[in-house]
Amino acid sequence: MIYTLTLSPSIDYYVILNNLIKGTTNRSKTEYVRVGGKGINVSKILKELNVESIPVIFTAGFTKDKILEDLNNSKLNYYEICVGGMNRINIKISASEETSINTNGLYINDDQINELLEYLNNLHDGDYLVLSGSIPNGVDKMVYRKIVSAVADKDIKIIVDAEKELLLSTLDYKPYLIKPNLEELEGIAGKALFTKDDIYKEACK
Repeated sequence: MIYTLTLSPSIDYYVILNNLIKGTTNRSKTEYVRVGGKGINVSKILKELNVESIPVIFTAGFTKDKILEDLNNSKLNYYEICVGGMNRINIKISASEETSINTNGLYINDDQINELLEYLNNLHDGDYLVLSGSIPNGVDKMVYRKIVSAVADKDIKIIVDAEKELLLSTLDYKPYLIKPNLEELEGIAGKALFTKDDIYKEACK
């Protein structure tokens, strides 16, 4: 089985404009809502490919209803951990250029992380675990390392799609696959990468 973890699911509110003029009232051409979170997105794509997965998600507040509705409509069997705060609402503005406002969202405490670890203890040899996306404010940046170490005694293929410390902290455990994008790789390298050769050298490191 494939398990996907989303520590900070979101509702992404997309606003489409002809042009964004600061300091005035702007009228949108159209707008739409999409449930977000990298792990959730992975599970949705797997569903399209007729591959079953279990999204493991943290939910809170009135916004969780939309997230659960979306997962149910996608016919995904999820595992939910209820926490404090509310699932974040991110604003995505599309005009002459793209502008995003990502909010903070959930409050996750140590007991809730321990609940997650207890659930992941049920994974079996041969399972896959996808750790992807950002984490809420206040969550220890070693959380992905803690998760990987908790299942290290099993033959589980770990896939990590995250930035900076979240990714780097897992490397001692030799995850099956890592997927930094260019911006994340530049953040790890501490410099801009202009050529494919630059990217290759830093990725090898």
